[in-house]
Amino acid sequence: MRTPKTTISRLTIVATLLACAIGCSVFEPFHTPGSSDDVDVLLSDSYEALDKGHYDKAMAIMDKALGIAPNDPRVRYLHAVTAVKARDIDMYDVVAIVQPADGGFSIDSTSERVLFMSDAELENLYEAFRIVSADLKPLVEGLTQSGREYKELRETDDVFMSYGVAETIVGMLRIIDNDDTANEFSPDRRLTITKTPISFDIGIEDIFLPPAELDQIVDTAIERSWDHFVQGRRALFLYYQFVVNEVIWTQPVSAPPGQLPEQLDTGNTVGAMVDFVDDGVRMLYEEKEDL
Repeated sequence: MRTPKTTISRLTIVATLLACAIGCSVFEPFHTPGSSDDVDVLLSDSYEALDKGHYDKAMAIMDKALGIAPNDPRVRYLHAVTAVKARDIDMYDVVAIVQPADGGFSIDSTSERVLFMSDAELENLYEAFRIVSADLKPLVEGLTQSGREYKELRETDDVFMSYGVAETIVGMLRIIDNDDTANEFSPDRRLTITKTPISFDIGIEDIFLPPAELDQIVDTAIERSWDHFVQGRRALFLYYQFVVNEVIWTQPVSAPPGQLPEQLDTGNTVGAMVDFVDDGVRMLYEEKEDL
């Protein structure tokens, strides 16, 4: 026969467990990351996976979140960030590519060949930044159409910066791409891109080709990459306006040969970078028109 004391003690334990199950999330440790259909939970799961270095898991979670809420700025931004992390790409190294040679990075002050990587590394970079561009393009368009920041997203500056860098890098990769479609990437090892203190130069390492054929190769390379360079230049100008002048630029930004809407202050790092990219795109335009 049970004593009242024992019965009360057991009832108290059961009542406590029920209360925790309802209000204390006692089953939370058994949550499987990525199993929820709640976007907020998926974002939390992805941040946790990224924090632990589980980048492939984070990418799978963000793919699911993007399928559920493709118009959520937080989802599109974190999906882009995760795409870069999952491919083990260092954004600081990539941003250095679009900096002028004397922009504070350890870059040869005379010239340096950029994107000098293995085929696998180039393809990895291409796939990552194609995703970043696709993720962030709608956010950039939404910001510039409204002139207002997304209340739920604090990384407005990085949206402009990352989209601009992604489009510029994809443009460079399309120059050295041997595939006329944007779906696959196959580097043409004859084509090179070299950074000088003022711009980028395209070279062809094939001494046996006649001049007319060399011109045709360069012309084709610039044509297939041109739209990416135009979008990258525009986004980096928007980044400059947001960071330096603290405004979201809503007026059109014409493609070269048109000038940027405002003169840049090249006395700061951001202005110098945007000016460098602008000069590079202008030189590409001139070369394209001359061929």
